[in-house]
Amino acid sequence: MHEHRTARRPHGDLGQYAFICLMLLLVGSLIFTVEFARIAIIDVSAYTGGVNETARDTVRTPVKRELNLTILLADSALTVATDAGMLPSVRFSMSRRYVAKEDGREFLVSQGCEPPMHPTSGRQLGPRDLDEVVLFALDSAGRPARAWYTGRGEVIVDQTRSIATEIGNGTIFGLSAGLRPIAQPERGSLQRAPLAAVDQLRCILDRLSAASHGFSDSASVTIASDGTVPYDVIIHVIDAARAAGFPDVAIARMRV
Repeated sequence: MHEHRTARRPHGDLGQYAFICLMLLLVGSLIFTVEFARIAIIDVSAYTGGVNETARDTVRTPVKRELNLTILLADSALTVATDAGMLPSVRFSMSRRYVAKEDGREFLVSQGCEPPMHPTSGRQLGPRDLDEVVLFALDSAGRPARAWYTGRGEVIVDQTRSIATEIGNGTIFGLSAGLRPIAQPERGSLQRAPLAAVDQLRCILDRLSAASHGFSDSASVTIASDGTVPYDVIIHVIDAARAAGFPDVAIARMRV
């Protein structure tokens, strides 16, 4: 009969084995603690919003602040939409301005009407006489709105960049590349004229741009058209957006 003997580990080896296991646990725990401390220091140094009882352990990542606007453009109204919602729509009527090639005489024709006949030559004006498409803003009752304009074609606004209703002794400006103060002698030459819808849009965009100054890192405008709007109108809206400080303009197609 063979006798099986089990080799016994000496007591000294057992103690060394336990000591090695304990050291491994301690080293692993120490590495974890150091790594956690390093990450915590990085997170705290990246957080510059202040520390209080509720936000002391909060890690915030930098957020890129953007002002993204969408202009919804239809054949009778345009609406500016922000992340917070939609602003009141600007209603308008569309007209076409023709300039006769033979003598430079101007004719303004409402949308849907046939081009006029030239009173002298009897020729019906055609596409080659078409100068531009004009949008006239309408008031809340659907009537043509009016505003004050300079001889340069600048619409007159007040300090809040709203269409000026009075040109008395208050501070008023001509809205062009910026706000141009209108001195008292120039006020006598201001004229009352139909308000262009793109000028009203420009005022809205100017107010939004001014309100976002200081907390918006970037700004963009998307013009969404339903496909019934002439290309000339889209160009006017693009020009208004860029004049208000929105160089990044995109065009999209609305699906009904």
